[in-house]
Amino acid sequence: MKKSVCVLVLLLDLLLILCMVLSTFSFPLVSATEDSWTTLTPMPNARSGLGVLVVTRL
Repeated sequence: MKKSVCVLVLLLDLLLILCMVLSTFSFPLVSATEDSWTTLTPMPNARSGLGVLVVTRL
């Protein structure tokens, strides 16, 4: 049990570090100095819907 917890903590740490590193790279789609933005291609499928999840412990 302890080994699986250690592996999970290690993976979460690596994920956190990866997120921090990737957040340092910026790919601006908005230019505040030019007061403009770049329009990207639209999504191929419209996204809609509602998701619900209920977790109970009895």
